Amino acid sequence: MLDEVREYEQYTMAAENFLAAGEGRDMAESTRRLKYATFLKNKFSGLERAMTIIARRHLFAAEENAATIEEARIPACREVLKAWCGFTHKAAPGTEKVADWLPRYLRQVFLKEALLDCSKLLRETENMEQRKEFLDVLEHISPADPLPALQKKIEHIPSLKGAANATKNQDLIKAVSQLLAAVKSLEELAQKQRYFNEALFNLDGKDGKGDNDFKKITYDKILANAFAQGPLKRRYLVSEKDPFAADIVRKYTKGSKKDGKPLLDKEKDLLLKTTAVYLMERNGQEYAVINSTDIANWLLLKDYKFEEADLQKYRLTDSGEQLIESRLAAGNVKKLRLQPNWTSLFAIVAEEDLSAAEKRGGIFFRDLGTGKTLWDGKSMVYE
Repeated sequence: MLDEVREYEQYTMAAENFLAAGEGRDMAESTRRLKYATFLKNKFSGLERAMTIIARRHLFAAEENAATIEEARIPACREVLKAWCGFTHKAAPGTEKVADWLPRYLRQVFLKEALLDCSKLLRETENMEQRKEFLDVLEHISPADPLPALQKKIEHIPSLKGAANATKNQDLIKAVSQLLAAVKSLEELAQKQRYFNEALFNLDGKDGKGDNDFKKITYDKILANAFAQGPLKRRYLVSEKDPFAADIVRKYTKGSKKDGKPLLDKEKDLLLKTTAVYLMERNGQEYAVINSTDIANWLLLKDYKFEEADLQKYRLTDSGEQLIESRLAAGNVKKLRLQPNWTSLFAIVAEEDLSAAEKRGGIFFRDLGTGKTLWDGKSMVYE
């Protein structure tokens, strides 16, 4: 979220970048900005930010708008958003680059992965009824199948889930669940083509899915937010000293020693990225309103929810005070407060404002995107 240019790239790169087998699978999964746990299982949570990043890139892209009059920028960007979602669209600058990215991502990442996992696990599960019949069904399903064909082919998959539950094979149960969720997501995405075109506000306060106007996504809302936020930015998290070498924060869990435990790399990443978002969003206030899904999609930690019970374990070493306080605002929107003794060590600095002195001797962190910790970008400048 510090490097929005990199974030845009992760919303538009080829699906093959997000798939790997064997030892490389965890790394491939970690690079997915739109994750199974938050995106598929949680009704496309994170989609609004992704679409806003896409809109900001194409609204303010000099190479696309050099020959485009001001009045044409918004309609052209609307077509880019339609193209990225896989919807019917008109040709416009940028549409060819992003066309069908989201449905292709759902198919070539989540659906393809689930099909491969189901087939592999079924072959390894000998004590399962109708195993051969289910394998035959799976072998005739392709991620490239048109949606009506997919819907027809998976009619027997719910019974596979029941058979998988009987085996108590958690990996197989998860794979079947992901297969069904991937197809369902394609169905739900197709339905959104109509709703995204609606006006920003309806007189009855409802859209066709029963969501209120504050939560619903429309092209008008995305474009309005994109204009308000401006071009994509690149920023650094800068610290006056190594925040972990000084052992300022430790982890206190049930059964741990009185002096706590040192932090794991993924936990350090959680604290650094949460600090960065807090500083960017607090606007001079004590609390910052944040979207927990957007931060979770940036982290290495899987399906992190910013629950108060988990955050309580991170405490200042000298005083024992809780480092991060989280309050639920609504849905996945949280209010965060971080201890001033910690946040005073940091600042957010724009790419163009990082001084030569800071490059020589200060501690600064470059955002390398999802799949990497901020520590991986320590003392690295944007190219």
